[in-house]
Amino acid sequence: MPQPSSTWFTQDPHWGWLIALYFFAGAVASGSYLTAALVDLVGSEADKRLARVGYLIAFPLTLIDGLLLIVDLGRPDRFVHMLWASEVGGPILKPWSPISLGAWMFGFFAAFTFLGFVRELARTGHLVPSLQRLDEAVRRTVLDRIYAAFGIVVALFMATYPGVLLAATNRPLWGDTALLATLFVVSAVAVAGAAIILVGAPAVSPAPRALAKVSGWQQAGVVATLAVLAVMLATLGPVLQVWANAWALALLVGVVLFVAALLIGGGQLLGSRSAVVGAALVLIGGFLLRFVIVLSNEHVTAALGKG
Repeated sequence: MPQPSSTWFTQDPHWGWLIALYFFAGAVASGSYLTAALVDLVGSEADKRLARVGYLIAFPLTLIDGLLLIVDLGRPDRFVHMLWASEVGGPILKPWSPISLGAWMFGFFAAFTFLGFVRELARTGHLVPSLQRLDEAVRRTVLDRIYAAFGIVVALFMATYPGVLLAATNRPLWGDTALLATLFVVSAVAVAGAAIILVGAPAVSPAPRALAKVSGWQQAGVVATLAVLAVMLATLGPVLQVWANAWALALLVGVVLFVAALLIGGGQLLGSRSAVVGAALVLIGGFLLRFVIVLSNEHVTAALGKG
C-alpha cells in the first residue's frame, strides 16, 4: 500500500455543502470585483458598461458569503470574536494566523464591495442626484485610482485566500500541493467572467466588442484553470488516491464542462447564445471544482488507510 501523506494525521474539518458554497460564492464575488476594478482602472469606456456589472454582483454575494460562514460556525459571535477581543475591549489581529488575517480581509473586502455597489448605483442614476455628482467628482481625481488599486489588492487576496487556508490545515491533498492558491485565483477569474456575462448580457445590452472581451477574460481563466489543475494532478503522487473514486467522476464532469465552454464560446457554435451558454457551463464547472476539492478531503482517511 502506498504511504499516506505525511500530513494525514490531522482531524477532518467536517466541512459540508455550506463551506463549498462559501468558497464558490467568494470566488465569484472576488473575481467579479477584481474584473470590474481592473477595467475601471485601465479599460476603455466601451468596456466599462459590462465589466461594472461586477460591482453589482460582488456585494450581494459577499453578504451571502458572510451568512454562509456564520451559519456554518453555528454562533454569529464566533466571527465577531475573530475581530474583537472582549476581554481587552479592543480589536484583535494575529497576522501569523490565516483565519484571523482572513477575517479582517473579509471585512475590508465587504467594505470595498459595498462602496462599489453604491457607487455603481449612483453612477447609473439609481440613487439621489447628489451622490451621483459626488461620485463623478471623485472619479476625476487621483484618489479614485488609488482606491481602485487598493480594491484590486484586497480582491486578489480574497481570491487567493481559500487556497492558502486549505494548505495551512496540513490535510492530505490540501497540504500536498503548492498550487491550490493559484488554482483558486485563476478559477475565480473564470467564474467571475461567466457571472458578469450571465447577469450583464441581458441587463445592459453590451456592445459585441465588450462582450467578446469579457468572454475572452473568462476563457483565459478557464484555460489557466485547466493547466494548473493538470500540473497539480501530475504532481500529487500517492495522495491522488483520494480522487480515485466518485470524486474523480465529479471532477471529470467539471473539466468536460470547462472544455465544452471553450469550444462553444470560443468557436461561437451557438451563434449569439454562445457566450451565455458557455458562461453557464463555466459556472457549473467552477462549482464542481470547489465542491470536489473541499468535500473529498472528508474521506481521505478511508482512501489512504491509517498506515
